[in-house]
Formats: sequence, structure tokens, C-alpha cells
Amino acid sequence: MSNDVLILAKQRRAELQAELTIIERFIRTYGELKAEYPDLLRAPRKSLRSKKKKEMLDFVVGEILHANRPLTRNEVLKIVEDAGHVVEGGDKSRVLGTILWRSGRFVNHDPGYWPKGYDLT
Repeated sequence: MSNDVLILAKQRRAELQAELTIIERFIRTYGELKAEYPDLLRAPRKSLRSKKKKEMLDFVVGEILHANRPLTRNEVLKIVEDAGHVVEGGDKSRVLGTILWRSGRFVNHDPGYWPKGYDLT
């Protein structure tokens, strides 16, 4: 019985050593690629998100101007989601409010948001 345990332990050690070899090869290759081609491994995800966010904000400006009145967060959220834009988070209305506020493109006009630089008539 103890011989079986020893055999299993040695097999597992061999498996782990093989995995470690693969991981070390990956780390070495990644480091070489990053040094040689720094932009190749940079994820474009943030810029893609920023582009989509800008498109959504441009859309929101247009929709508010079209409505010709300030829109509440919930109204903006409905319009945004109906148009196929995605707002991620548990409290989507709050997340959207944060996005609008951080963009610096809107002012709060009771009862909602209005784009900066446009007269409210």
C-alpha cells in the first residue's frame, strides 16, 4: 500500500514539473514579446469602452435635445437601453448617473439632465 502512495506521489510530482515547465516558458515568452512589441500585448479594451461610452454620451445629448426638456436618469436609462447601449452594474440608473456626471457634459436641471452649452428653452 505505501508503495502505491509513493508511486502516485511521484506521478503527481512529474505532472506538476511538466506544468511548471509550461508556465515558465509562457512567462519567458511573454516577457520577450512585451519587451520587443510593447503595444502588441496592450489590451485595447479601455479605449474600446471609452469609444462606446462617448458614442452613448453623444446619443444621450441628441435625445435630450430632441425631447427639448431635461430628462431624469431613469428616462435616459430607458432610452439608452432601448437603443441597444449597455449599462453594466447592479443599480444601472446610479451607474448611468455617475457616467453622465463624470463626463462633465451635463448639468442637473430639476428634474433631470441637460447638456452643457445648450440653452434650455
